[in-house]
Amino acid sequence: MLENDQQKKYDIPVSFRYDPFFKNRETFLDYSCLNISETIDHEPFYYDMLVLQSQQEKPWESPNKYVPLLFEKWKQRVPKINNAFAKRKINAETNELMIHCISLFIISLYWSNNSSVKSLNIEDANILKNKIKPINVEERLLFIIKNYTKFHSFSQLKQLFIEHEKAFYKKAAIDKLKNR
Repeated sequence: MLENDQQKKYDIPVSFRYDPFFKNRETFLDYSCLNISETIDHEPFYYDMLVLQSQQEKPWESPNKYVPLLFEKWKQRVPKINNAFAKRKINAETNELMIHCISLFIISLYWSNNSSVKSLNIEDANILKNKIKPINVEERLLFIIKNYTKFHSFSQLKQLFIEHEKAFYKKAAIDKLKNR
């Protein structure tokens, strides 16, 4: 069923049309027939873009359920990227994988703060308003996006994920204690 001519398409919102995420694309496909894990594999910003078009499903309203899924997807992809950099065999597939992983990080950053991603323009995205976030996340993320083909960006992304995951689970533990 996926990616055929009959499948419904939506316009990518202007606020999401930033390189390297959506170069040469103006639409995204309807993946409503898939579960959230499969949908994120195909189109990481699917739910965030669709909510701007009145989509009902809002995974950021249940961060304890969905953010760990994003962390797991990241961890599944790390060995492949690590291997490509170790062998110095960076190709289009590796670059796409890096873009996907950067997308996973951005989504995890917003969803963990009960918010959807509203823009991929990092400088205008109000990342600093998020309570759960790594230190200097905006500057670090800008560097990673501009240099996603470089090993140092991959290293920085790994560090951001580690810091963010710790902050996320710390907040979850505190919330759990408060609700006792």
